Amino acid sequence: MKKRILLSLLGTVVLGTSMLSTTTQNVEAIFLGNYQGQNLADRLKNEGHTAYVDNLLKKEIESTSVEISSKKDSEVSFSIEVPTWVVVTAGSGEWIERIAGNNNLGVPGYTQMYYGKNNDYNRTFEVRGLSIDSKTKANNIATNITSNVTTNNMLEITASVKLNEDVTDTEIPLEVTADAIELGTTVVDPTGNKLNPSLEVQNVIFEGNGNTKLDLGTVNVAVKADTTTSSSTTPSTSTSSSSSTTPSTSTSSSSSTTPSTSTSSSSSTTPSTSTSSSSSASASSSGMSTDPSTSTSSSVTTAQAKTPVLYTASGSSSSSSSSTMPTSSTSAKISSTASASTLPKTGEKQSIWITLMGIVLLGASMFYLKKNKVKNK
Repeated sequence: MKKRILLSLLGTVVLGTSMLSTTTQNVEAIFLGNYQGQNLADRLKNEGHTAYVDNLLKKEIESTSVEISSKKDSEVSFSIEVPTWVVVTAGSGEWIERIAGNNNLGVPGYTQMYYGKNNDYNRTFEVRGLSIDSKTKANNIATNITSNVTTNNMLEITASVKLNEDVTDTEIPLEVTADAIELGTTVVDPTGNKLNPSLEVQNVIFEGNGNTKLDLGTVNVAVKADTTTSSSTTPSTSTSSSSSTTPSTSTSSSSSTTPSTSTSSSSSTTPSTSTSSSSSASASSSGMSTDPSTSTSSSVTTAQAKTPVLYTASGSSSSSSSSTMPTSSTSAKISSTASASTLPKTGEKQSIWITLMGIVLLGASMFYLKKNKVKNK
């Protein structure tokens, strides 16, 4: 009787430890420490800066076409629209899987890092201290800029410039800056594996250096000489928008009459490719807000629908990348060959050891019972 009870208890222990190890195998813990000479928290931030600030927002701003009359009181306004989120993708065994794994063991399947706010991951998206200025014509023009986040997770920036006097310049550069941009981050297994749920990582903040604000690009306003005696008072407008669902090319046109109207838009048609290197930015806290909350290949998605548009950053030790620069900053794609390293899931080693210990314990108990049985005889 005692033998049966003991064997039942041992069987329960072995079964329980196996089930426990299977459960804990998929309970991930975010790791942002050092791995192979790089700090993963820094890598997370640098990849986000490259993807969102450099390859999305800044490119869209600098591709905007604007024109204004040279006469006093001439005015032009323009708008820019980009998604409030971007996705960075890395290959198997690379930095994203390491962030998802406890103590940098890595968790296979986690190959995407979402930055910002979208319909699936309602994380932080905030732009603080947005401004637009001209260093060369600061006293000759009046500028204004506003921003807004739409319900479909798009950032709309609208700016205007007005001449306070006649100008002879052929171009007026307008520098767009911000105090900071803050994005929440989410690590994701795109295969939909239920054992790998999406995990919130941490917010990343992009700022300028020292007394310099965060550079978001320069809009070059073309000045058209006006030979008429009367000044133009009717503002012209220019708009620029970016598609956010599929890889795109862009077309643009601008009129040369005064007042002028120029438009620039991008449409989702053909995938384009690009490479870029990670840039760094210093961290700091905290505008517009919708707040609910280094070297291997990585790719970036900017899209408003669930279909990703991929961008692969340079610096991979396991892949080569082609380089065809996109005409729109909202889409870029690079093929990469990921390293084929297979990582143990978090808790897998613990599972093996616990199971082995249970088997050893069961064998020892049976040997002990058999020995006692011989003595009793």
